[in-house]
Amino acid sequence: MLTPCINHCWSLCPSGKFLRNFHVDLSLEWFGQSHATVHTPNVTTHLKKNRHELKILKKILSVIGILAIIGFLIIWDIADRGQFYSKHIPTDELNEFYMHKTSEQQEKAFEKNFGFGKYKFPREHVAKIKLFKNNFLTSRLTSKTVSELNKADLITFFNNPSNFNWSETTWSLSESEYILRFYNKENKEIGKVWLCLEGCGMTESEPFSPNMKYGGLSKVGKENLNFILNEILTE
Repeated sequence: MLTPCINHCWSLCPSGKFLRNFHVDLSLEWFGQSHATVHTPNVTTHLKKNRHELKILKKILSVIGILAIIGFLIIWDIADRGQFYSKHIPTDELNEFYMHKTSEQQEKAFEKNFGFGKYKFPREHVAKIKLFKNNFLTSRLTSKTVSELNKADLITFFNNPSNFNWSETTWSLSESEYILRFYNKENKEIGKVWLCLEGCGMTESEPFSPNMKYGGLSKVGKENLNFILNEILTE
């Protein structure tokens, strides 16, 4: 069956030019039947071009995906370590502490509420505290759970007005070296304190507590806080 097919092909094109322009695959079946599959060079080239374009597209999509993930992580990290939303201050708290005409009146309002249970930081029972370094992207990887003894010391510290003074200074949360996070028994974050120690001596808390005044550390407060932090870091 093969010989007639070959002879027929050559009889159609004795010069052999037809065979140079086409690639003929002859497949013989068991029963002697044969068929030919013809591929033109243009089709093969087109398929190779499509494959190449698909590879380039996959690489582009992979790069875009990686950049999107990195962008999301950066935005999440900045939001996690900072304050990028407006605080909601309850009306009674607003009237009690922030609607005074002079700083003297405001300070008296703070002093009147020193030690008052309603504003005791962080206003809920604390199950655990974690200390984090305020590092870009890696902050969550530096967590250190505070012992029960130091947990009690920290809660006492932040609710003792003598550890704070009325001084204020302009500073950014990004300048803080550490972040303390307070959790309840459901592992929900219920409080947060940023600690700016070197050349700053300031704190910022969520939620607000009059016990911390405006957040500035007094001389004794700096000493007490440094002592507690050293205890935590060497646990």
